[in-house]
Amino acid sequence: MTLLSILIALLVERLVESLHGWREHSWFLRYYQWMFQHAGNKGFWSGPGGVIVVLVPIVLAVIIVFGILDMILFGFLSFLGAIAVLLLCLGPRDLDADTDNLIRAIEEDDETTVRECTEKLLGSNAEVDNRMIAEGVLAQSLERIFGVIFWFIILGPVGAVLFRAGSLLSATVARSEEEREGFAKAVARLNGILNWLPARLTALGFAVMGNFEDALHNWQIRSAELESDWIDSSKEALVASGMGALRLVSPVEGDDVQASELPISAVRAAMGLVWRTLVVWIVIIALLTLAGLAG
Repeated sequence: MTLLSILIALLVERLVESLHGWREHSWFLRYYQWMFQHAGNKGFWSGPGGVIVVLVPIVLAVIIVFGILDMILFGFLSFLGAIAVLLLCLGPRDLDADTDNLIRAIEEDDETTVRECTEKLLGSNAEVDNRMIAEGVLAQSLERIFGVIFWFIILGPVGAVLFRAGSLLSATVARSEEEREGFAKAVARLNGILNWLPARLTALGFAVMGNFEDALHNWQIRSAELESDWIDSSKEALVASGMGALRLVSPVEGDDVQASELPISAVRAAMGLVWRTLVVWIVIIALLTLAGLAG
């Protein structure tokens, strides 16, 4: 059922272009603000306790709902619910569509649209070059696709919701000027934990589907630089592996290739690598399902 749920969710996401409109997650901001107003002045808020207070009600709600759905129609409603949860947790925007729109705007030299598309893809409308866009596509693949799928495989709908809620909480804290430092650090540690393994599995997938030697070499160099910073190392490792796999190595060893010299085809290549790696993931999930190791 896990494999079928993933396949259906990915297919629906590709076919239903307006789906991202249902994934704005504005409810989470309202929920967080309510929780902050009622518990933000408590001592336990400034640390892991505050993160637990915010996330546990959401996780418990998912557990209760699916516990009920499992008992109805032999679990068929639970299967449909799992697909719905996965659809809501992916994204929130389609990575392929955002990449295509940005590439088209760059090729048409439409600066206004480029800034709009850059903000949708990378979360910032600052001026970027092709290398930064390619790296952004690789990094965003963890946030939008691979992290959600990984935790869905491990914990089912609860895992997908936990990953997305952690991501939303991180984004919310980043925008908040009132948040305490202890709470922000606890959120960062949670996301570091949630990102660590799926990021490295994705990085390995990039290496397998690209230039393996260059990917591992670049990954190893970047990992050595970030050895003491495991929280922020996941996306860096992902980008290092992906750029190495594409032979567009980031300037970690005095690379002579300047960012401006990268053609827009490098961005297409980055998106292509993401798709090939996703196919590998699906094949592996299928094999695990056949072996009885996945649901």
